[in-house]
Amino acid sequence: MALFAPFCRLPLWWPRRCRDAVVLALLLAAGGAAAPAWAADSTREVLDDFRAHGYPSPLLALERLQQAAPDAAANDPAGQDLRWRYESALASLALSAGDNATAQAALTRLRAMAEQEHCAPCATALLLRQTRQAEAAGGNDLRQRLAALNALPEPSDPQLQYEWYIARSAAQSILGDYEAAIAEALKASESATLHDRPADLVTSLAILSSTNASRRDLPRALEYTRQGIALAREIGFHFALVRLLVNHSYSLATMKENTERKAVLEELLRLTESTRGLQKVRLNTLINLAALSNDTHDYNKAVDYASRAERAADRETDPNGYAFTLVNRGVAWAHLGRADEGLALVKTSIDIAEKTGDKRELADLIEQQVDAFEAAGRPQAALQALRRWVELNNELTSSQREQAVTQLQETFAAQQRARQIENLKLDNARREAELQVRSWRERAWAAAAVMVALLAFISWKRLTRSRTINRGLRQDVARLSDESHHDPMTGAYNRRFGEALLQRLENDNAGQPDSRRRAVSLLLLDVDHFKRVNDTHGHAAGDAVLVEMTQRLQAMLRDGDAVVRWGGEEFLLILPGTDANGLQVVAERALAAIGQAPIDLSPGKRLAIRASAGGVTWRAGGGTPWADRLALADAALYQAKADGRNRAISALADEAFSEDALQQLPSLVAQGRVHLKTVAGVAPPEAANGQPTPEAALA
Repeated sequence: MALFAPFCRLPLWWPRRCRDAVVLALLLAAGGAAAPAWAADSTREVLDDFRAHGYPSPLLALERLQQAAPDAAANDPAGQDLRWRYESALASLALSAGDNATAQAALTRLRAMAEQEHCAPCATALLLRQTRQAEAAGGNDLRQRLAALNALPEPSDPQLQYEWYIARSAAQSILGDYEAAIAEALKASESATLHDRPADLVTSLAILSSTNASRRDLPRALEYTRQGIALAREIGFHFALVRLLVNHSYSLATMKENTERKAVLEELLRLTESTRGLQKVRLNTLINLAALSNDTHDYNKAVDYASRAERAADRETDPNGYAFTLVNRGVAWAHLGRADEGLALVKTSIDIAEKTGDKRELADLIEQQVDAFEAAGRPQAALQALRRWVELNNELTSSQREQAVTQLQETFAAQQRARQIENLKLDNARREAELQVRSWRERAWAAAAVMVALLAFISWKRLTRSRTINRGLRQDVARLSDESHHDPMTGAYNRRFGEALLQRLENDNAGQPDSRRRAVSLLLLDVDHFKRVNDTHGHAAGDAVLVEMTQRLQAMLRDGDAVVRWGGEEFLLILPGTDANGLQVVAERALAAIGQAPIDLSPGKRLAIRASAGGVTWRAGGGTPWADRLALADAALYQAKADGRNRAISALADEAFSEDALQQLPSLVAQGRVHLKTVAGVAPPEAANGQPTPEAALA
C-alpha cells in the first residue's frame, strides 16, 4: 500500500491557485506527549491494519510500527519478504512525519538487502521511496526518477504494483502531465479495489481529487473528494479524512462557497485538536478560519482565530505561517476601528515575507494590506499598495512564463535525444541489412534475396512516411482545437468560446432553486480612444495595446475566470461565483491593472491607456438569458463612455429590457428600474505644470 501518497500542495491560508509542484504539503513534525501504549501486534498485523483502516497521523503510525519488530528469520524467504515490507513502510511513514534520520536508516537497510541478498522487491521499494524524496525538489531529479520507474516492468506484487502506479501519478502531476497522472491514479484505484484495500482506495481517491483540482476540473475534483471522505469516515482513516477535508476546503474557497467551507474548516479544527502529529494542519486551519471570518465581515471572530493561530505558530520554523496570523488579525483590527495597530501588524507580516523571499506569499499579504488601508480610510495608501500588488503579480506571471519556456526547451532537447537514438538504431539496422545482403550474394539465391531486401526497404519507407503523416495530422488537430477556443493574436478566449461558456453556465444551473443558483458577474471593457491609437501610432501599436491589455487582465483574475476577446478592442470578463459586491472590486482592479503603467511600444515610446467598462451580475439559470444581461452590461458600458470614460458602471436590475429600452438607460434609472454604481479608473499622470503628460494623451 502507498501509505502516504502525496497530495496537491494547497495554499492553506489563502485560496490561491494550486502551486507549480503537486508535493505532499503535510510533512508534519513530531512532538507532544509520550508515545501511546500500542498493543503488541506483529509487523504483519500492523501493516494489514494500516491497509484496512489507515491511521490517525504519520507520527503515531510510525511509533506503532517501530514497536512491531519483524517476526521472521532473516534467512527465511518469508522473513525477507516481511522485512522489506517493514523497512519500506517505515521509510515512507518517517518521510511523512518529518523524521529524516529514521527514513534514511530504513533506506540504507533496503539498499543493503537489495545488493547483498539480491532482493528484487527491495530494489523496487528503494526506487519508489527515492522518487518520493525527489518530489519536493521536482525538476530534472524527479524526471530521472520517473524515467527509472518507467523503465521497470510492472511489478507483480500487488502492494508494489499499487505503489508503482501512485508514484508515477504523483511525479507526472508535479511535472504538469495531469492526464497521465489521472490515468495512473485510476489504475491504482482499480488495484486497491481488486485486492480489497480500502485505505489504499481512499488515498487514490484523494490523489484523483487533488490532480483534477490542479487541472481546474473542480466538479470532478469535488466528486472524488466526497467519495473519499465518505469511505475515510466509514473505515476510520483519520489522517486521510483530514487531508481530504483540506482539499475540499480549497475547492470550496475557489467556488466562493463560504458557508460550507466554514463548516469544513470547523470540522478540521475539531479533528486536529486531539491528534498528535497534526499541529501544522491545525495551525493552517486556524489561519483559514481567520481569513474566512474577515471575508464574511465577522471581525471579532477573525481576531479570536488569528490570536489562537499566533499562539500555535512557530516563527522560527514557519515564518510565513506566522506572518499570516498577523495579517489576519491586523485586517480585522483595521475594520474594528483599531487602524494604527492593525496596519502595524500588517506591515510586520509583509516585512517577514520580504525576508523569506517568497514572492507568492508576499503578493497575498500585500493584497490584504490593500483591504486594511481601505478599511482604515486611507485611499492613497491603498492605491499605492494595489499598484505594488499588480507589479508583483506581473513579475510572478513573467517568471512562470520563463519557467514554462525552460520546460518546453528541456522537453524539446529530450525529444532531440530520442530522435538521435532512433537514428542510431536505424543506422545499425541498415548496416545489419547490408551484411545480410553480402551474405546472400555469396549464395545461389542472391538475386531473390536482394529483391526481398528491396521490398522490405520500400515497405519500411512507406510505413515511416505513413507514421510521419499521421503524427503531423495529430499535431494539426491539436493545434486547430486550441485555435478554435483562443484569439490567435491576444491569447484571450475567443467569442465562440465565451458564448459556449455562458450557455453552459446557464444550462448547468437551470432548474436549481434560487439559493443554489450561482452568481455570475460579467464585465464588458472597451479601450478608450482606441481608433486614435491606430490612426496616430499605426495598427501594430494597436495590436500591442490589445495583447498587453489581455495579459494584464489575465494576471489579475482567479483561476476559473475567463478573459474573452468579444470583438475589436472590446473584452468580456466572465466571473463565475462573483456577486455584485465582488464585481465592484474586480472592476476597480481591472481599471487599475490597465491604467497603472504605460505600455512600451518601442524604445523611448510609451503610451498610457485607459478603458471604460459596464458590468452586471446574473443568476445563471434563473430565467433571464445571458444575452439579455449582457445587453444591459453593454448599455452600462456606453453610459460609462458618455459620462467621460475611464470608469466602470455596474447596472443592477430585476427585469430584462428590450434593445430600444436600453437605449434610454438614464430614463430607466430615473424610474428606479435600474440602479447604477460607478467605479473611477486610474487618473492620468500630470506634469509639474498640472497639464497631462504626453503619456496621458490618450487617457
